[in-house]
Amino acid sequence: MEKLWKIAITISGLGGVGAFVFWSLYKEWLTLPIFAKMSPIHTFILMLTFLIFTFFSLLVILFVHVKFKKNEIFDKKKIKSKNEYQGKNDLSMMNGYLNKLTDYSVRRTKQLENAFDLLKGGNECRILIEGLSGYGKTTYLGQLKEYLTINNYRVLWHVFSRAFYKNIDDDINRFDINISEQIACLKEHDIQEITNKTNYIVDNLASPPKNLVLLIDAIDETDQSPLSLRLPAKYTNGLKILITCRTIGNDSLIEKAGFFRSDFTRIIDIPGLDLNDIKILMKNFNLPTNNALKIYEISGGDPFYIRFLVEDIKEGRIDSVFEKSPPSVEKYLENQFELLTENTNELQAKIISQIVLSPTPIPKSELVSTIDGLNSINFNRMFRDISRFFIESDKGYIVCHNRFKDFFSMLINT
Repeated sequence: MEKLWKIAITISGLGGVGAFVFWSLYKEWLTLPIFAKMSPIHTFILMLTFLIFTFFSLLVILFVHVKFKKNEIFDKKKIKSKNEYQGKNDLSMMNGYLNKLTDYSVRRTKQLENAFDLLKGGNECRILIEGLSGYGKTTYLGQLKEYLTINNYRVLWHVFSRAFYKNIDDDINRFDINISEQIACLKEHDIQEITNKTNYIVDNLASPPKNLVLLIDAIDETDQSPLSLRLPAKYTNGLKILITCRTIGNDSLIEKAGFFRSDFTRIIDIPGLDLNDIKILMKNFNLPTNNALKIYEISGGDPFYIRFLVEDIKEGRIDSVFEKSPPSVEKYLENQFELLTENTNELQAKIISQIVLSPTPIPKSELVSTIDGLNSINFNRMFRDISRFFIESDKGYIVCHNRFKDFFSMLINT
């Protein structure tokens, strides 16, 4: 029936279809008793009114039909894009990574307010976030992301981390896939219709939707040259880009990444934790704060080290922080690796080695298929005791932080 109406409208138009409906019904109407009492002029006016009514009724039906079909196509594209988006990008892994980091983190109120001051305005800006390795740059970016999401900003984000992938050569391809799919999801575009992801990113960042924020983490860990071609030379429509970059000692790596410090509207430094921060962190886990000063003295305010010391106290691994805590983070990492390997069986040791040395996230299926004696039944039991230092995502298992990955890799190789 739908095809019949389409053909009729295509051939004769709405007027022709209206005339046909009118012609089909008018004889039946004329036999009604009321028409015998009406003058010819009144009959003509009534017939004309009916013809106009028929025409506009068909117009309304056509409008509703087209709108329904359009929404149906739109919904299919939206669902299709969502499925594609969920299947290909790295966001699930990045979110898992972020959740692991924020378990034992302190809210950087001062630094957050520093960024909020710029973000809540409508102007374009570029913010650089710097800090030593393990000082909480990614965690801070996650706290910003939470603020932006709550305040209805459109957030895109990507992490260049060797914890995810060792092969730097494929970084820009993963960036293109991840960011283009996030943009497509925001704009409700069909991902499969994007033939050139690079151009798609360039076009949408050059002419961005309102309230768009791009978060790029660990830019120092990738080759920035191809990335700079994707970022607009001039920001428009309130576009905001936030970039994190590691420092070594007092030296910034941002220039090695292809930027100048003068390129940024604001530079935010992520410092170590102070004594009050440590007390807040311990209170968050209902721990007594009498050891906070000792933790501060041992760690030097290193958030990475503090995070694991507090977790050790909470889990009962350290009975007295005064007696059993190692004097440096390097010694602590070494002790953790010794404990990890001494208390594991052969299967667990192989799991650790494969995850640590893998250049990419390694899925459970690959671990099971490559380690003799490991199967889908005993895997969870084996992994449970060593899970502290690893993150599970849809793409596989990775080490929870680069500092662990680098240190454990060195110990395994030696």
